[in-house]
Amino acid sequence: MDKFGQVLTKIANVKELALANVEKALARGEKLQVLVDKSEALSQSANKFEKTSKRVRDVFWWRNARTWLMLAALILLVALVGTGFACKWNFGHCF
Repeated sequence: MDKFGQVLTKIANVKELALANVEKALARGEKLQVLVDKSEALSQSANKFEKTSKRVRDVFWWRNARTWLMLAALILLVALVGTGFACKWNFGHCF
């Protein structure tokens, strides 16, 4: 093989290598875009989860507050009925 043939072979090899590198770079770019899309979706999902969890927390807080208020009202009612029986329903007599 003469020098010209060797140069053409080397050029062909370099061309194939360059094309392979470009294809790999494009594939990496596509994978990177997939990762960016997934991270954006994850961020949106995290924001939605945060809002939902705050709403659930508020619902349970109010449910808990309502339970404590009902318990306090029940204790007050029991104390009032107990005092009523002890005073024979004449509260002026007891105090």
